[in-house]
Amino acid sequence: DRHAFFLPFYCLSAMFIGLGADWLINKYHSRTVIIGIAILTLLPIPTYFLTPELAREYYKPLAQRRQRPYRDEYTYWLQPWKTGYRGAERFAVEALNSVEQDAVIYAYTTDIHALLYVQEVLGKRPDIKIVSDHDSSQNTLPLSQAEIETLIKGVPVYVTSPTKGYCPTYLLENFDFSKQGLLYQATAKNTAQTISENNI
Repeated sequence: DRHAFFLPFYCLSAMFIGLGADWLINKYHSRTVIIGIAILTLLPIPTYFLTPELAREYYKPLAQRRQRPYRDEYTYWLQPWKTGYRGAERFAVEALNSVEQDAVIYAYTTDIHALLYVQEVLGKRPDIKIVSDHDSSQNTLPLSQAEIETLIKGVPVYVTSPTKGYCPTYLLENFDFSKQGLLYQATAKNTAQTISENNI
């Protein structure tokens, strides 16, 4: 919702730019001024086309540490139009179709609603429990550590990203993860291996 706070700025900026352009045209009555204003008005269009490629070449940090499947971070953030973009839905459909019956998916904040949309609106895989710290499938409460530990012994448990900041700390500390398609399956941590690593 933070983007909503920028709307007044956008509206006022457009108004002041329009007033400034009108003042220039009335003051100078020059075709050069009109052409210059027209060029500046249209300049953002080629800028938006070129910026992703320039950023990809010279600004590597934009490629965030957590890459979303089916999303190019550069075009997603630097081109305002999203016509035809269905990456989130494609991810959610493929993720839900890839897991076993009655599986549990622990999703990060930016993943949960795409998964819930596909499940509850498109009607796919109602057997799966989708949970997060912020929202969950209908009639499903966020799961505690104890509940996850119990569940993992009977049903497959997946996360969308086993990365610090994107996954509960207790999951990262107590379970190993293996990549299964677009998701990561939680498995019991190899205690013997952990002890061996700590002794090295």
